[in-house]
This record gives sequence, structure tokens and C-alpha cells, in this order.
Amino acid sequence: MIKAINGIVSKETAIYRITTLWAFSECGLGGLMHAFKFPFTGIFVGGLSVLFITLIALNSRNLKQDIFKALTIVLLIKLAVSPHSPIAAYFAVSLQAVLGFLIFRLFSTNLASILILTVVTFLASAIQKIIILTIIYGNSLWHAIDQYIFWVAKKLDYNTFNSETLVYLYILIYAVSGVIVGFLIRKITTNVDKVNLEDMPKNIQPSVLKTTKGKKSNLFFFAVLLIFIIIALYLSNNSNSPFSDGLYIVARSIIVITIWYFVLSPLLFSLLRKTLTNKETQLSIQIDKVTNFFPLLKSIFIISWNQTSHYKGLNRIEKFVSKSIAYSINYNEIE
Repeated sequence: MIKAINGIVSKETAIYRITTLWAFSECGLGGLMHAFKFPFTGIFVGGLSVLFITLIALNSRNLKQDIFKALTIVLLIKLAVSPHSPIAAYFAVSLQAVLGFLIFRLFSTNLASILILTVVTFLASAIQKIIILTIIYGNSLWHAIDQYIFWVAKKLDYNTFNSETLVYLYILIYAVSGVIVGFLIRKITTNVDKVNLEDMPKNIQPSVLKTTKGKKSNLFFFAVLLIFIIIALYLSNNSNSPFSDGLYIVARSIIVITIWYFVLSPLLFSLLRKTLTNKETQLSIQIDKVTNFFPLLKSIFIISWNQTSHYKGLNRIEKFVSKSIAYSINYNEIE
């Protein structure tokens, strides 16, 4: 339940504002991290996604309808506002919503179910990245890593781990992060109701949001890449040296990425748009309400961050997120 100063905010209003926060995190933070290839995007964006799905579940009268309606709005806005996000990001957020619905339907919304959802979501993100790396670079990548680790170990006269150990370590980092973030999410959902809304300014001015445009393809650039691929494949077939193996890995990755971004990804995006087209017409009013609230959210985040300056570390993050959620949900509701 989300409380306001003069009573209780309606569940419909709470879910609409939580959906707004979810869409903003996917388009803003998620889009930025995907654009800069941030290595732990799944932890940050996935954690926020689980938080908002949990908040929707806590305020929902019809779990299936509310979660999947919110998901549809988030996907449609993500398509429009954050076109540089890869298609895998759309599948990831969809999987999070499906898992959230199934887990909260089976176990209700409590600490145990939140931990299960967070850990499973994070593990799915880690495994997805490993699968993508293997598809792009092939087993040659793991072989190259093993050879490099062996070379370093020999120089240091020390027996060390291999690529398989690295993979397990990577998965373990995500699993442990899932437990930590799960406890943090539970704490935030509890503290949202405790935020003192009297600290919230009565008149928050919207901030200006900047959008980014995609760059056009450069024909010369792709011609150079094609020549490089031909040379690399020729050398790799005529030599067993580490240099030729490295060229082969790079050439393979370029081929796979090119096929993905220029053939498979556009096809999948087209299918996704067709699937969501009918929903877009039905939800146009809600989508407009969500996107129109974006400039105000940025100001709310700045205010919340400044008001939590006396806290440190994870404690500040928890207080900042709690305030941001409470202010976002209750703004204009208490006037």
C-alpha cells in the first residue's frame, strides 16, 4: 500500500506512476548502459525492473493484467525513445515480467519471493551474456583465454584458474548480487510508505530531457571490414599461429554481429512492433501520460538525491530510491 499525507493513493494511480518509473529506467538508465556497453547492466537495470514489478504486485488487484499492461507500455515507450537498445534487452525485460508474475502468483509478495525473483533474474542475465559471447566469438574465445591464463601462470610459476572458472565466478557474482539487491528491494518497498512527503516541494519544475539520434551507416567502413574479414579468414586457414587465431576470432565476431544487427535484429524488431501495434492504439492515452511525466521525474530524482546527501553508500541509494518512488507516486496527489 502506498500512503500519502491526506490518505492513501489509489492503486490505479500508484501502478501508473510505478509504470512511469519502470519505463524511465529502461529508456534512460538502460538505454545509456546499453549504448556504452556497461558490463553489469543486468544488475542495475534488472534490479530496478524487479523493484518496479514488485511494487506493481504489492498494489495490484489483478496481477496478470497489471503486470503485462505495464510491460506493454514499457516496451512501446522503449521502442520509441530508446532505439539504440539491443533486441536482447526487450526479451530480458519481458522475461523479468513473466517471472515476476509466475513467482508472485505462486508465492505471493514477500521477502522469499522477492529474493527468488531477483536471483533468477540476475542469473538469467549472466547466462544470457555468456551464451551471446559464445555465439559471437565461438569456442575459440575460451581457448584463447585459457592460453593467455596459462602463459601468465607459467611466467609467474603459479597454477591458476581457467576460462571455465571465470564463467562460474561471473555467475556467482550475479547470484550474490541478486541476494544483496533482493534484500535491498524488500527494504525499499517497506520504506516507501515511511517517506515524509512534507519534505517534497509543492511545485516541481520539469527538467529538459535530451534525446540521442542514431548514426547513419558508413559504406566505406563496411567495405574495410569486409576486406579485413577476407584477409583474416585466409590467414587463419593457412597458419596456426596465435596471431591468425586472433584474426579468426575477430573476423567471426564481425560476421556474427553484422548478421545479427542487419538481418536478424531488424526482423525481430519488426515482429515485436507488429505484436505491439494493436496494443499501442489501445494504450495511447496511458503512453502519453507516462512520457509526459518523464521531465518531472528527472527533477524529482535531483531533489531526492540532494535531500539524501547526508547518507552514505548503500544507505543513501536506498533512501534516494525510496524518496524518488514516494515523491513520484504522490506528486499532485497531495495538493
